[in-house]
Amino acid sequence: MDLNSVLLLAAVSGYGDVVDGYPSWDERAVHLWTNAARVDPQAFNDEYNNAYQPCDVSIDFQSEERIPKAPLYYTAPLNESARFHSQDMSDNSWFDHNSSDGTPFPDRVSRFYTDSGMVGENIAMGYPTAYDTVFKGWMCSAGHRQNIMTAGYIELGTGVVTSYYTQNFGGGEADSASPVRMGLHHPEKPEQAELTTFYADYEGSGLRTLNVWVDGKPESMALLYGEAEMGVYVAEKNLSRSGCSEYYFEVVDDSGSYLIPEDGSWLGGKTCDGLWVEGHKGKDIDLDPDAMLDDVYLIGCSSTGTSGGLMVLSMFGLLAIRRTS
Repeated sequence: MDLNSVLLLAAVSGYGDVVDGYPSWDERAVHLWTNAARVDPQAFNDEYNNAYQPCDVSIDFQSEERIPKAPLYYTAPLNESARFHSQDMSDNSWFDHNSSDGTPFPDRVSRFYTDSGMVGENIAMGYPTAYDTVFKGWMCSAGHRQNIMTAGYIELGTGVVTSYYTQNFGGGEADSASPVRMGLHHPEKPEQAELTTFYADYEGSGLRTLNVWVDGKPESMALLYGEAEMGVYVAEKNLSRSGCSEYYFEVVDDSGSYLIPEDGSWLGGKTCDGLWVEGHKGKDIDLDPDAMLDDVYLIGCSSTGTSGGLMVLSMFGLLAIRRTS
């Protein structure tokens, strides 16, 4: 694989839009669970205690790592960099931060991500799910956890190819002002479970509306992890097991009103052809922007991941690289 042959994604796409398959569902899952760890690291202590190499928040985490951090914004250049590296590792049975052709990690990232600021990377191999990779792998490894819980990182791109995982962190300026940084439905295919769960992270103030719109109908979301002004929200809904559903998130708070994805909807269902479509079903319906969220509460967490196979971690952390924009 040649870095010179890589075509960069269009810079004009809206926030959260899927362009040429970036980001994939798995990559969004890594991003969402990374942000869940940041906004409420102590909520997952049961997962850490059941990790492949167990750890405990009160014993193993540094004091700074126990403090919640803002969720990271998605950025396409870091998504490209991370996907490129996971693809390279998968294609060449390779596991290292440098590319298989010897390209150093910072040179590879800089081909995609030109914002000034520090960058960092976590990689993993062999974990069965994004959830396991984040909570039972990286968060119980000191260097990886440091990358995830570093306050100075603003942006994140993830790459998942077969069982190879890459996180690329950046300290540059965010591409959006959206209070919701990432959203996800789980499980990926609705036939795998009776209910589909929708997740959205949030950071802001004066939250009045946080809905997931599924096939043109809004569902209020409730707080799952963290605090009202910085947390992960959730809603559950039955999806058609034989069709394909469109969904997007709507948030209204003191900063304004946003739809994520900005220009369209993510897809979830057994027969979906692709990851995303243009448009927002149901937005001809007027909502009251002053309506308050109902039934905001904190729910316990659980994991449905299963163990198995060879699992390996590696991290390249807190590499300070200054570039001209």
